[in-house]
Amino acid sequence: MAAGVLQFRVECGSTKPGEAVYVVGSAPELGTWKIEQGVPCITTAQSFPMWTSADVALKSAGKVEFKVVVAGSEGHGAKWEGGDNKKVDVASGGAQLTVVRCAYGKPGVKTESQKLAGYTEQPKEEPLKEGPEQKRSFLKHNSSRHLMMNQDGSTNIEMSRTPSIMLIDPNELHAEAAKQEEILVELERERLNMNQRRMASGSLLQEMTKITDFADPSETVMLQAFNWESHKAGKGDWYSIVGSKVEMLSDMGITDLWLPPCSASVAPQGYLPSQLFNLDGSKYGNKESLKALLKKMHGSGLRGVADIVINHRCGDKQDSQGRWNVFTSTGIEHRTSFAGVMDWQGWAVTLGDKFSDGTGERGPGQYDGKFDAAPDIDHGNKKVQESIKIWMRWLRLEVGFDAWRFDFVKGYGAEFVGFYCNKTEPAWAVGELWLDMNYDDNGLAYNQDKHRQDAINWINATGKASTAFDFTTKGILQEAVRNCQYWRLKDSNGKPPGLLGWMPTHAVTFLDNHDTGSTQAHWPFPNDKVMIGYAYILTHPGIPSIFWDHVCDWGDDVRNRIKDLLRLRRESGIPVNAKVNILSADNDFYLAEIGEPASLRVALGPRGAGNADGNYWQDGAAGNGYRVWISKAAKTKGTAKLQADAAAKEKAKKEEAATAKAHAEEAAAAKSRSAAEAAAHKAEEVRKLEEFRKEEEARKKAAAKAKAAADAAAEAEAKAAADEKAAADAKTTAAKAVDSAASAPFVPPARAAADAPDDSTATTTACLKLRLPKNLDKDSISVVVCGELPSLGTWNPASAASMQRADGLWILSQTPAGVGAGTLFKYVIIEAGSQPKWEGRENRHWREAEAPTVVNIFDSTSNERPKKPAGQGKKLGDANAAIDDFVARVAEENEDRVSYRLKLELPKILLEEDQLNSLRELACLQAYLTFVASGQISCKEDGRHNRPCAAANAAKAVTEALWELAKHGDAEMFIARRIFPSLPSFSDEFTCAVPMTRIRDIAHRNDIPKDMKLYIKHELQNKLHRCADPGDLVKLDQLVERIDREGGYSEGFVKEIHIFQVELRDFFNAAGLDDSARQIAREDASARPAVDRLLWAKGEGADPFDQLLHLTELRKAVASKVESEQNYLRLDVELDKYAFILLSQIEGGLDSGNKGSADWWKRLLSSLVFALAQTQLTGLSPDESATVSREAESLVSQMTQGTPANFAALRLAATMDRALRICFKLQASLEDAYAGVPKLGEALNIDSHAVSVFVEAELRASVLFQVSKLAQLAMQQAKVTAGLPLWTAISAGTGVGRCMFCNALSESWSRPLPAEGAVIFCNEASGDEEVPNLVRGVIVARDLPVLSHLALRARQLGVIFACTSEMPLFEKLRAGVKEKDAVKLVVDASGAVRIGKASENELVSKADKNSTAPATSSSEAPKLGALSLEGDKVLEAIDIADKSQIAGGKAASSGKLEKFAKDIGFKAPKGLAIPFGVMKLAVKGKEFDAALADLQTSLQSNSKDIEAKALAVRTAVEKCQVPSAIIDGIKSGLPDAERVAVRSSANSEDLENVSGAGLHDSVLGVDAKDSSSLQKAVLQVWSSMFTLRAVQSRHAAAMPLYEGIAMGVLVQPMVSLAGSAYAFIAFSKDAVARNDKAVYIELCIGLGETLASANEPGTPYRLVVQKEAPHDVTIYSLASFSYGLQDMAGGPQRVPVDYTKERLSTDEGFLVKIAQEVAAVAVGIEKGYGAPMDMEGVVLERAGGTREIHLVQARPIVEG
Repeated sequence: MAAGVLQFRVECGSTKPGEAVYVVGSAPELGTWKIEQGVPCITTAQSFPMWTSADVALKSAGKVEFKVVVAGSEGHGAKWEGGDNKKVDVASGGAQLTVVRCAYGKPGVKTESQKLAGYTEQPKEEPLKEGPEQKRSFLKHNSSRHLMMNQDGSTNIEMSRTPSIMLIDPNELHAEAAKQEEILVELERERLNMNQRRMASGSLLQEMTKITDFADPSETVMLQAFNWESHKAGKGDWYSIVGSKVEMLSDMGITDLWLPPCSASVAPQGYLPSQLFNLDGSKYGNKESLKALLKKMHGSGLRGVADIVINHRCGDKQDSQGRWNVFTSTGIEHRTSFAGVMDWQGWAVTLGDKFSDGTGERGPGQYDGKFDAAPDIDHGNKKVQESIKIWMRWLRLEVGFDAWRFDFVKGYGAEFVGFYCNKTEPAWAVGELWLDMNYDDNGLAYNQDKHRQDAINWINATGKASTAFDFTTKGILQEAVRNCQYWRLKDSNGKPPGLLGWMPTHAVTFLDNHDTGSTQAHWPFPNDKVMIGYAYILTHPGIPSIFWDHVCDWGDDVRNRIKDLLRLRRESGIPVNAKVNILSADNDFYLAEIGEPASLRVALGPRGAGNADGNYWQDGAAGNGYRVWISKAAKTKGTAKLQADAAAKEKAKKEEAATAKAHAEEAAAAKSRSAAEAAAHKAEEVRKLEEFRKEEEARKKAAAKAKAAADAAAEAEAKAAADEKAAADAKTTAAKAVDSAASAPFVPPARAAADAPDDSTATTTACLKLRLPKNLDKDSISVVVCGELPSLGTWNPASAASMQRADGLWILSQTPAGVGAGTLFKYVIIEAGSQPKWEGRENRHWREAEAPTVVNIFDSTSNERPKKPAGQGKKLGDANAAIDDFVARVAEENEDRVSYRLKLELPKILLEEDQLNSLRELACLQAYLTFVASGQISCKEDGRHNRPCAAANAAKAVTEALWELAKHGDAEMFIARRIFPSLPSFSDEFTCAVPMTRIRDIAHRNDIPKDMKLYIKHELQNKLHRCADPGDLVKLDQLVERIDREGGYSEGFVKEIHIFQVELRDFFNAAGLDDSARQIAREDASARPAVDRLLWAKGEGADPFDQLLHLTELRKAVASKVESEQNYLRLDVELDKYAFILLSQIEGGLDSGNKGSADWWKRLLSSLVFALAQTQLTGLSPDESATVSREAESLVSQMTQGTPANFAALRLAATMDRALRICFKLQASLEDAYAGVPKLGEALNIDSHAVSVFVEAELRASVLFQVSKLAQLAMQQAKVTAGLPLWTAISAGTGVGRCMFCNALSESWSRPLPAEGAVIFCNEASGDEEVPNLVRGVIVARDLPVLSHLALRARQLGVIFACTSEMPLFEKLRAGVKEKDAVKLVVDASGAVRIGKASENELVSKADKNSTAPATSSSEAPKLGALSLEGDKVLEAIDIADKSQIAGGKAASSGKLEKFAKDIGFKAPKGLAIPFGVMKLAVKGKEFDAALADLQTSLQSNSKDIEAKALAVRTAVEKCQVPSAIIDGIKSGLPDAERVAVRSSANSEDLENVSGAGLHDSVLGVDAKDSSSLQKAVLQVWSSMFTLRAVQSRHAAAMPLYEGIAMGVLVQPMVSLAGSAYAFIAFSKDAVARNDKAVYIELCIGLGETLASANEPGTPYRLVVQKEAPHDVTIYSLASFSYGLQDMAGGPQRVPVDYTKERLSTDEGFLVKIAQEVAAVAVGIEKGYGAPMDMEGVVLERAGGTREIHLVQARPIVEG
């Protein structure tokens, strides 16, 4: 009896043709350290580099030592792995199989042991005799080469693995290989099936794995492809019916079809099987029909699941006592080797069964599952086990099944299910364990833990080889939906209550099957609730199973609904063990989110689910009683994946069709070949074979000579050994020294016939892999490997080695003749009609034989690459672009690029080839390089010899490309600077041909111990000069620490090793601030004083403020060289890091200091100036940082002289608002950019905590973060000093509604709003938006002009509105409430803002008062302005001053202004009006009418595509033509004008209840002499009737879309802005405070578009002027806009504003005076119009001090 059985699985990818892997060890069965008696391992093309041995039965227990050896002929060239012997313990106590896993040349062994039921020692098994079957052999092993044989026995030289293969046309070879590809799997199945009774179990299973499709449970969805009546359908061929549905089922997302029992059966349904091998006796169809179905399924990517009914079996005959217990092997008679395999008698029946003859051994299974209708089979019987094992293997190999469904498993032991799975290698398996559930007095009990525990116990007993149907979930789910008891769907621990709640990876969920449903209906799911059931199991973890009836018999509606749910499951990508977060489980409602992060959200039950967060979720599927959402992120990723899969599938179909066509043509050509040609071909074969044999003879002689030389060298070395151990090991050392390349072919030791397959399998591995950039990889190209040898074309691409496409790569599968380590080559792209495209790099060097194969990236040629440096001119896309493909590529490349040098080549190629497309990809690249540099991604040797200069040169290229990229934005600059420290140094001393020579000198010193000398030589010197990586620095640091700790080494050695440590740290950019600064001081005398001052202050622990002063001086001193010299860049990055630490210390002191004191202000503002200097020096918004820094510096003296004046505090608040915008804008970009890093970390298997720490550090540990904290501190204190509120009250009052959170206010239009009204918190608002109905209150985290369109509209609608630029204030207010809470928002006119909970009564009461009618001041639609369509020519505005029906109120008002101007004391430009009738006549056509109708439909249905439909209408309008007479009229009417403003004047604006300010476009600075410019401007104004905000505004006010609405146009000459221009908007009453005794004014530098649209972030000058003398002025804010809009010759342009040079910000009296003058005009206009007025204009400060006030338009103030 053997003590145990070992099976070795060795990973080894370093073999050559003719070599094999052996396990040689201390036990006799392992050869007792003799190679020729060791255990050989085999591999296949599919399993390489994994080598597997046959099962090795050991006679004795205990510790066994072994090594892995790669050897050639007769053991020659043996390469023993180094290191200590590997060890494995063989336990005693019965036979067990121990799988030993290890890797050649690597320490460590992993074992997996298990008891095997029925295991017998296999070498004793004698092969059964085969019948007259013809054995098909395609490969013949001869010497070290594989010869391909024709079926007639002749050698196919062209297909053999010989050097002459390079003479074959690669395309011809590829076509020949493709021809064989279709039959390979079938041949392999047939071969293994024919030999399975003569092969050792372990060997057979190892070979079976290469045709086994191991199912991914997360992607598995099964359909039961039959019901109880299916045997009656299809005239006895149910398989053909299933076959007709295969494509449809595959398209639905089904992966597996559970087919009915396929054997002959006493009952037609198949569940009383008799002759298991007899497939022709099935009522579902014959064997050939079944095989055809399975073949079709495989072609569509579907697996076949066989129904394994082996609990019982019906006998074919009766025994002498009349018992039906005699079983025959009918159905396999043609296989003589299987003769009698299923011949059983009474001994195969369990004891106690009525069919038993008493000779059996065991009773039924654990659950006493007796099956009375047929004999229960005793699976403990070894013969039974062997028979069923062979039958199931036959189903796998001969018939083509992929997986198992075990029927009635409660009738026999679970351990047998595990045994059968282990012996048949299914893709997966599932068992039907249908046990009774727990019931109490009220019916089904709530707690079903015992029921699911029984299932888990069964699964565990199979060794987890099988899953189980989740009957627990079925029972609970159908009870919950039937009785509206959704509380059942949550167990006491908050998890799903079924098996999927405890072991989802092994839970197969289902609703019905042929037993529970169909015509049997033993335990059916409620028919009217089936879709609710599928909404549950298809969105939850586990492996779902769908019933045939529901998909194929219940109609299109149910099928399509199931298909929708399956699509969502695939798109969401939820894993089989996805987290389930149950949010609610009540009587009538269940709500859960699935995934982490959540990717699916499902609601079940009659109660409405409400709306999910529109920022995160989008609608997925819905029906009666269910609704499913999918996260937007998952949807985007999933849709892309499905599209890619579909494209790949379509491409595969086309390729298959093309291959079939080619095969047909080839067959026709072969048929027509003449006998003479065939004879000539045969003669040529003989000649080539003779040449081959001569080559082999010469090779053997050379190998023998090489071996003799190696043996002599080894013997000499053994004699020279100094100790006994060296002498004892001499033989092994000699064996290792043999040159394997010259070794003769070696045939491994013969194996017993029972252990060995009949024919050999050639192993083909890729020796080169290449990835092309997407822009180069076209269908029309081919790729060759061209090099210095004849087999590589001798640098002629026409005769170079051709590569083939495979899985997105280009592959060279075989090493060309003569090629070896160091052979020079390049990749070349060949395209018909074009010159060959060579790589633009140094020649590549062929890898060593032992080196792993990596994926190269094609370097495009330098002469075809753009002349600009890489990255120049390219602006990266939005950060939130999808990065899944990029992450997958980096992960794949990282796996292939094992060495540090190869990993550095990845960013080099990505940057040089412009393959970075988004900030997220750039951030992921930074994370990748950081993980490499920190050792979180390990580096290994790649088998090549590349000195550190290779890595240095790659780093230089990456740095240069990053500098170019960094010029395009703050985020690019920020991330690029974060990457630089992760790159090695490329200083001259490291880019020279032989860098780091000091370590070579150290390794050859004679004053150090021998062991240390050897360590330094091999682990440092050789390693660094061969394949340096950051791990070498770790080794050196440990060595230096050891040397310093131990002491006793020579002074010279210690000094040199410390110097080298500094050098190596320098190479890996690991030098700190002090070392970097000292290095610069040594190299640059001009920087030395600044270095000395900083290092002295740092060393003395001086005040952080003083250190920051010195640090800033040093940064300025080195700034000019940072981009050009890496040492200066390294220092600058270190200084930036240290500045963060100093600012953190300063900020901490200020936050707890004496706020508001002179010293406090001085320290704060001075620190802020220094902090802004850091951002400027770093290159982050350098101009804006410099401007803000100047403003802050100019205020230091004013804020530190006694009590700061209010005006100075207002200036400071405005300046800090500007500073914060720099920070928040970049912060938002970075948060989006780094959002992709966790995906990269997951793909690279980086610890999630390490990833989160990395991301947090990048977002928080920067100077910019400290700038924001200092600026917020200054702003808050400035507002306190000025007595200003921290909030701006846009619209005061009280609003009640349900709380909503949005990123931008515009999102509220696309989200369902609660009927009771909404109070919205949003991070952003542009100022142009329209406020939707049902909005009761708005809080925005940015400052807005009080007179912007959004502010006006909010007041008109009575929407309570407040805003603030202080994010902490906003976040604090938001933190007090939750989404969907009923809240009350209170905004005082003084700026106080409060929010609290509201009662439901308040909510309902307020909702009643604010009905859901369109939000105007009255419930009726506003009355449109009068409309006359008679005008058809340009009119002067002054002539229609009282006729708004001609061209609109704005045009008429312009005429009025011209009349009032002289009397009141202002100027008004002359206006020309284009009447309504012109637009109505000009705008028409089919495209316009169709687009308008589509927009109307979208508005009525509240569709999500309203914006796109509105844009389509605008486009149609802008294709129309303005009559030439109109254009000529403008020119003649304004003959002196150079540039004009073209403004809207619609009859839907300036109404009694709707202002409409800012709804439509005004086009400024139009060339008045250019007809095309005028034409374009008028069309733009007309089309602006259909901007999204205009359409939404009219719809919200219940106005028509276009009927009865027209657009007039007002054209005015642009006011000359010579001098200083200040645009203003003035209300002749303070509408915010509702004070008609004051005028409210907002001003800005430049044109007024900045105020009206609010598109420019910042605040205006805000002032209130009292109408009564002395006209007191209150200043509420000074302007903080970073840019002003200036009228210039080429049109309006944004120009930076420096408020230190603007008189409005530096002279309080000047600002007050202008406000009073504007107020006087406003009062006059109010009197002239007889109503409070809203007016726009500009104040011009002319040279010489004259001042003019120009009004361009006025309209009545509209209040809610």
